[in-house]
Amino acid sequence: MATMSERTTTPGGPARGTPEGFTPRRPDASMSLLNDLLHEPGDAEYVVAARRRRMTGAAPPRRRPWVAAGVLVTVGVLLAAGVLEARSQADTIDRDRAGLAARIRAETSMTDSLERQAGDLDAQVSRLRAALTSHGGGGVDAGRLATLGGATGTLPVAGPGLRVTLSDATEQPVQTTGCEYGRILDVDVQRLVNGLWAAGAEAVSVGGQRLTALTAIRSANDTILVGYRPIAAPYEVLAVGDPRTLEARLASGEAGDWFSSLVDLCGVGYTVETLDEVRLPGAPGTDIRYAEPVAAAGPAADADGHS
Repeated sequence: MATMSERTTTPGGPARGTPEGFTPRRPDASMSLLNDLLHEPGDAEYVVAARRRRMTGAAPPRRRPWVAAGVLVTVGVLLAAGVLEARSQADTIDRDRAGLAARIRAETSMTDSLERQAGDLDAQVSRLRAALTSHGGGGVDAGRLATLGGATGTLPVAGPGLRVTLSDATEQPVQTTGCEYGRILDVDVQRLVNGLWAAGAEAVSVGGQRLTALTAIRSANDTILVGYRPIAAPYEVLAVGDPRTLEARLASGEAGDWFSSLVDLCGVGYTVETLDEVRLPGAPGTDIRYAEPVAAAGPAADADGHS
């Protein structure tokens, strides 16, 4: 028997020591599927049918025109339905937007009307107060009423003071965390107002709205509200008081430090001006939460002043 070392080949002849009729195995026999895909990519039945058409000279089957027409009609119907649906949604959105805008205009008009009515009633109260004090009024002190009216915000005041203007950043803030894209927020206005009160302000207004002890400063979405009335940037804050001490105390207090940081890190606008005269209106529609009756003269009054 021949060994592996004895198996040699002769040029043009089979391997020596190989049995007759033996067919050597192809190296890529294990990849028959890939070979079929590479060398015979067509379907067998399709190849046979194509060969038969070539032999007989028969033309390939024609596509039926109504099939293509049906496909086109279906696509057209789908596109038309999509366009109609989008248009219907757009019409609904437009109607909702128009209805909301009309409601906002109606509510704003009603609020303005109520404010005018409140202003007329305040003017009537002022006239009655003036008439009461001019006729003696049972011991009512006109000076004391004016002082209390200025302190509570119900009466207009005038005098020297400050104008502080706040504005949103015009460029990208250096620091993004805590800057809210460089916008002035309601908390910033609150800090400024509290800083003015702490510095010795006698009266304050924000965006033309006179502040009282009951005035709220808050936000609704991206809008700042003062006494439930929206104000727009730049935000103007007026304060009546001694301009010299008021400006110095504001700058050295917590509000001054706060806005110095906002200017450096967030790029917001913060300017302070001294004014020789500041005029602030009275707050309309102030609610009275506490009242004390005037002591009546004579023995009919008890220890608490009630008659």
